[in-house]
Amino acid sequence: MAAKVKKHLMILNQQGITNEDRLYVLFRKIWMQLVAYPEKCQFYMQYYYSPYYKKYSEQDHLTLWMPALEQVKTLFRPGTDVRATLHSVLNMMLSQAIKAAVDASEDKDSIARNNYAMILGMLSSSLLDE
Repeated sequence: MAAKVKKHLMILNQQGITNEDRLYVLFRKIWMQLVAYPEKCQFYMQYYYSPYYKKYSEQDHLTLWMPALEQVKTLFRPGTDVRATLHSVLNMMLSQAIKAAVDASEDKDSIARNNYAMILGMLSSSLLDE
């Protein structure tokens, strides 16, 4: 998953669009990947909260994600705990992707739009002004 996310981070350097638009493009790319593999979402949710992850994998995981974290950090105000913020965003996206996969009665685009609106609301006080 990290490699796929890193591939899409180039949108953060695109000129002529707002941070909100950059984030939406990034969200959509990641979202499409998550809803395509709900079983992986379930695994990630369980794994990230397991004692095994904390004991054996957390440091390697942080090392793997550090370049992406540094790149995304440029969108946030100084003093923002970007790691914790992005962890919350990932949690929200994973849980909503699982919901989209198992709840056939709900429109997946509607779930995506609502999820993005929640994420943007959560991030709005931490994002740099343009």
